[in-house]
Amino acid sequence: MNCRQVARMLASDDLAAAGWRTRLAVRLHLALCRHCRRYAAQLAAIGEAARNLFGRDPGAPHDLERAILDRCLEDRRTDASE
Repeated sequence: MNCRQVARMLASDDLAAAGWRTRLAVRLHLALCRHCRRYAAQLAAIGEAARNLFGRDPGAPHDLERAILDRCLEDRRTDASE
């Protein structure tokens, strides 16, 4: 596996879905290539900075699910009464 392939795998997060041979090839490449290790560390730092900036898991507002369910029930009642 070459640097371009490893960089593409790391940046696109395809590594999680890759087979064991591909993951092993990437790990071996990272063990041997300081440039790709640096790139992987930079990607990790960017991800961590983004999580710190935007919060760990912003998710939906806590009352959004309740509001959606209430609206669905209201629409059902309206449809049933017509």
